[in-house]
Amino acid sequence: MNNWDDYRFLLAINEAKNISRAARILNVNHGTVSRRLAALEERLGAVMFERNPDGYELTEAGLVMISAATTMKTALNDADQIVRASDKRLSGEVTFSAPEYLLLTVILPRMQAFHDEYPDIMVNFDSDDQIVSIKKHNADIALRVTADPAEGLVGRRLVARHLALYAARTYLDARQMNIEKPHRWIGRTNTKGRPDWVKRFYPDAKTGPRVKSNAAMHTAAQAGMGIAQLPCRIGDDDEMLQRVAPFQSVKDRDLWILYNPNMRQTPRLQVFAKFLSTLILNDKNLFDGTHGDSFIGHLTKPTGTVTSR
Repeated sequence: MNNWDDYRFLLAINEAKNISRAARILNVNHGTVSRRLAALEERLGAVMFERNPDGYELTEAGLVMISAATTMKTALNDADQIVRASDKRLSGEVTFSAPEYLLLTVILPRMQAFHDEYPDIMVNFDSDDQIVSIKKHNADIALRVTADPAEGLVGRRLVARHLALYAARTYLDARQMNIEKPHRWIGRTNTKGRPDWVKRFYPDAKTGPRVKSNAAMHTAAQAGMGIAQLPCRIGDDDEMLQRVAPFQSVKDRDLWILYNPNMRQTPRLQVFAKFLSTLILNDKNLFDGTHGDSFIGHLTKPTGTVTSR
């Protein structure tokens, strides 16, 4: 199999586990993928996949070919990045990945300053929490909240991320009018049961909406839909929200800036990394909760105070 497209189609089918999803990955139609796979299997005289109800599973022959395809893809991507890294100009593209809430609240509102200084550098943004996006060469640089950065990446820890409990001031004011009404808590769709903070501090609270992202949880809290555990960088910077008991922030994980080693010395990547690091470190007291922690004495007796039960 000497045609790179054959490898590309195999990788897509293996990733997607069915023809339809593979077609979407490859941006071709369903029939094209089916024909290419059938022609490849006929040419090799071997079946690449077992067709099961749960999806396409690799055969032994398929495993051999996927191993070769993965090696080839990695080599091509590495070569591409090495060539791109040799460009010493402060111009060209940088692909940047970060959690959605960081893009929306910290990075994008301040990007104009970077573009003013480096007008020939085009930054492409992707909101993605997965470190593998760098390892798969889908991003040049990323901000990640993690306790354990993936091996093979380079970067540094910027700040500790702290969490606290927040509710909208309107929610607290309304509850002050009906103190017997149970609290509501906002949860996450990927977490089963009640979070530990609910069990500990608000065991009688009713279940509110469940959302997927910090951005959605922030919006739900602003709308007065209940108490939410949010990064302090979000909650303490929003005048619509107020910390609730137990008030003190707690450390979650660390915020890292990470990039692929092949791109580390690229000038356009270096200036963008410096820009990102400066933005984050300037807001250190919001990320690590010290900004809000310093007001705890004032938070214990505000209008609509929430206390632990």
